[in-house]
Amino acid sequence: ETASWFSRSSWSLAYLSECRKLLTRQEKINVWLPDYFCNSALVHLRETGINPIFYPLDNNMTPDFSACKQLLELHNPDIFVLVHFFGQPADIIQSAQLCKARNAWLVEDATHVFLPVQGVGVYGDAVMYSPHQHLPIYDGAVLILRPDGPSALPITSFPAEVRSSILTSAKPNGIGIIKWLFKRTMQKIGVRRSTFPDTFPTDLDLASKATLPA
Repeated sequence: ETASWFSRSSWSLAYLSECRKLLTRQEKINVWLPDYFCNSALVHLRETGINPIFYPLDNNMTPDFSACKQLLELHNPDIFVLVHFFGQPADIIQSAQLCKARNAWLVEDATHVFLPVQGVGVYGDAVMYSPHQHLPIYDGAVLILRPDGPSALPITSFPAEVRSSILTSAKPNGIGIIKWLFKRTMQKIGVRRSTFPDTFPTDLDLASKATLPA
């Protein structure tokens, strides 16, 4: 396994996309994503030129594979992103089987996981962690590449210039860091916005104001 530091996991996704395109000589690739996903995390990925395919989830926040079978008839995945939502390890076996059968890279999104736990980071071709979401730091993300995943990821074939290009584009924003530090300092000393209500209505308050049908 190899590990690389990026500022945000959104850049990790962009890096994987660019490498996949170069290694497969495709101008555009299909990236499968869960339909419950933060759109702001896809900004850099979209800039690489992809077809985002959003697959539905079941009640356990895992891929709805009956619906995925229908999507496969239209869109073969090049990269399949499986999210361990809220730090709960997802059932990854079927996703790994799908990726192996379709020669797709399986990416485990473990950004909600602070440290590796059982069931996370053991099946994917790549695993994304985001320490900055758990620690009081401005940024910081780790991308793990695994040769033992379903696609037997050719890590040694990843072009070095792609990572260099990504790191150049992802340089820390000095003004952004200052703004972040200022906001956190204000929060620490107790400054809060005054536009929020002092109290929130209870269920009884709402019920008393509701208009019941005659």
